[in-house]
Amino acid sequence: MAGLKTSNPTLKIQGFYTREIREGIERVGFEVVTLDGRKAPLASTTISTPESIRWPTVGKYKVDIASFEALALPELQLQG
Repeated sequence: MAGLKTSNPTLKIQGFYTREIREGIERVGFEVVTLDGRKAPLASTTISTPESIRWPTVGKYKVDIASFEALALPELQLQG
């Protein structure tokens, strides 16, 4: 990314990727990381809060929809 920004200073890059969260050798979740470095939880097997009881699940992971919508969705919208 840094190389792209250096060679094309007017290039606007936005988006996000997901990264595994591990405890030892076990994957316990995922986080969303924006290309400018902001992070938020995406899904977890270890979270246990009153609000997480209502979160949807994908396999063994509870998905933090609010966190995803707040951080990742804006990255999908074109910025001028």
